[in-house]
Amino acid sequence: MQSQCEELGTFKIFPQETSTFHWTDASKPLEISVKLDDHEYSGSLRIDGIGDINLRLKNTQERDSTILNVSISEETNSLYIVFTDVSYAPPYRIENQTKTRFKVQQVQSRSDDFDHLNPYQTISFAWTYPLAPKKLKISLCQLDCGDELDTFNIDSISKAEKFPMRDRKNKRDFILEITSE
Repeated sequence: MQSQCEELGTFKIFPQETSTFHWTDASKPLEISVKLDDHEYSGSLRIDGIGDINLRLKNTQERDSTILNVSISEETNSLYIVFTDVSYAPPYRIENQTKTRFKVQQVQSRSDDFDHLNPYQTISFAWTYPLAPKKLKISLCQLDCGDELDTFNIDSISKAEKFPMRDRKNKRDFILEITSE
């Protein structure tokens, strides 16, 4: 769907299908949002450059997500966009090796767009909003889920990196380890 174009800008494509695409409204941002059945819309992304983007789409029925690789290439003056489900090999894995529950979300995302990271749980992660800052916000999830610990730029990590976090209120230290696949 072209961003900010409501239902008029919706463009459907089915698995294994190839189709042409043209902007429905050139006065609106030349960005798209992606949606799968039973999933929320992604944040806006630009498709005017060559490269790959991993995109996380939250399921509306279950507590999981689908991670799509959006590959943009050029051949004979046309851009080709290929969507591939890469949930089996996410760009990031976040593992909680503590007895504490955390809230994980992208900075500048909707307030209701977050994941709970339960004790000893591992979640797959990719950015939901590709045009927003690529920073990960980690908060303690006690009764109110509101005690923010820190934000992290995880796009620059190598294979695995550890980040120290401090709960100043309860005087506890944590180490966040993020693995980049």
